[in-house]
Amino acid sequence: MEELLKQIVSELKDLKSDVSDIKTDVNTLKADVNTLKSDVSSIKTDVNNLKTDVNDLKSDVSGIKTEINDLKSDVKDLKSGQKKIENDVKEIKRNLNYVWDDIKRMDDRLQEQEEKVERLIK
Repeated sequence: MEELLKQIVSELKDLKSDVSDIKTDVNTLKADVNTLKSDVSSIKTDVNNLKTDVNDLKSDVSGIKTEINDLKSDVKDLKSGQKKIENDVKEIKRNLNYVWDDIKRMDDRLQEQEEKVERLIK
């Protein structure tokens, strides 16, 4: 019976050692869980910051799209204005040609008058 008691005591010591090892493992797991909780909290903060940044970028993109549409409208207006200017330039050139034609006719008349005056003087 003493032998049995020694065996039971030995097994209890082994169990006590196993329980101690399990407690150490549990404490290590608790520390790991706390680290993971901290990491998850940090990740959540990062995700929230990213969401804010994405929303800011969306707002910026929307503003840029509005500006692009405004620029497109301005370009369209400029093209229309350019066509009007080109038409005005054509009309000015045409009128300038008429003026030059009138000047040439006047010059020819003056030339004729000068020739008549010279003949009369002679």
